[in-house]
Amino acid sequence: MRSGEYKTAQHSHFVASITQETRAIQDGRRKLLSVYIRPVPGSWIGINNQTTIQFLRTSSRSHFDSMSTKTFTVGLANRSHTKAIITPTDSSIPKYELDLSWFTKELFTKSTKQSIVMRSASTTSSSTSDDSAGPSTPILGSCVLPFVSLSQPIQLCFGDPDSKSAVWESIFCRETLKSNGFELNIDLGGTFGRRTFDWKRTHAIEGMGALKRELDYLHLKMVERETGRVLARFKHHCWYGQKRGELEIEEYEGGEGWEVVVVLSGMAVLEYLRKLSGYSF
Repeated sequence: MRSGEYKTAQHSHFVASITQETRAIQDGRRKLLSVYIRPVPGSWIGINNQTTIQFLRTSSRSHFDSMSTKTFTVGLANRSHTKAIITPTDSSIPKYELDLSWFTKELFTKSTKQSIVMRSASTTSSSTSDDSAGPSTPILGSCVLPFVSLSQPIQLCFGDPDSKSAVWESIFCRETLKSNGFELNIDLGGTFGRRTFDWKRTHAIEGMGALKRELDYLHLKMVERETGRVLARFKHHCWYGQKRGELEIEEYEGGEGWEVVVVLSGMAVLEYLRKLSGYSF
């Protein structure tokens, strides 16, 4: 600044007080950072007496804004709550089908029966409309829920559990008393190797009132342990009806079977929490 360009009463320099106000929206939304520059009375500044500078700063967790996201609707397919379908929101054709066991047969018994059996629904001809027709597609995965002891892990199976090529993994509940913090350490194969993910409860749900967010404990998110990235979210539909919620899956370098990993592990945690509360799916 050249001398004489601005005159001051006593000093040739000005003093400014800067305050910052950051409003953050949780889980991957942008942060609006406002900087207010207010000159101290009696001083001059080369801009207006009060200027507000606003700029957007992208959060390190805003992957749901910047990357491709798949959204699925999770719904029930029968009145007995023993079959569910998972359908892309941009399609009317279900992609996955879940066979669910009746919870009273599992509680406090040493049953090894599959609690969830997951199949592809895109090539199913009649199993979704006629339960008596029986399964017609290969099993993508299954799980066994351990209700005898809460310290026992959820057993996940990728592939047909009766096949020698099936791969078994475990989900551990790290906060047993709260039924929160479900840890999945899984080998994604290839160059990906073993990685750890956590399914956690969350109240950071858009389009829902604060009271509903706090009271409903079946909203979930999947977080990569190493980076803290939110890779998936399940928004629970608390009202009675066929629709049970929406599942969002972020694009992730997890190999060909990544989507099956997210769907099966997420539905296993959801089913586990619901049955602990005395409900079926």
